[in-house]
Amino acid sequence: VLSLGFFVAAYMAEDVRGGLQSIPKTQLEAARSLGLSPLLTVALVELPQALRTALPSLANQCVASLQSTSLLAYLGLIELLGISRSILGNPSFLGRHLEVYIWLALLYWVVCILMTSLSR
Repeated sequence: VLSLGFFVAAYMAEDVRGGLQSIPKTQLEAARSLGLSPLLTVALVELPQALRTALPSLANQCVASLQSTSLLAYLGLIELLGISRSILGNPSFLGRHLEVYIWLALLYWVVCILMTSLSR
């Protein structure tokens, strides 16, 4: 879990760095000429513009990390696929494998659609 967290954090940091590099230097010079401190320059000028630029890429990373957590089921960690397998172990769901996996796919799809729509 920790290695997956570091992996995703590295990609997200690269996305934020790309957003920060997309800000024209004239914006920073204008903030300095107005007398803003370096902290206020970052908080009021750089971050809002950088995050607006990097948000689609960050949302894409969130969706990709959500989909890649299914790989953690092989390590025995609990996540959606593991929960669906435990549901299928219940005798009342005997023979309903297709229905459970269809609901699981629908749930993944809804979560991914919500994440991408929130990024817009």
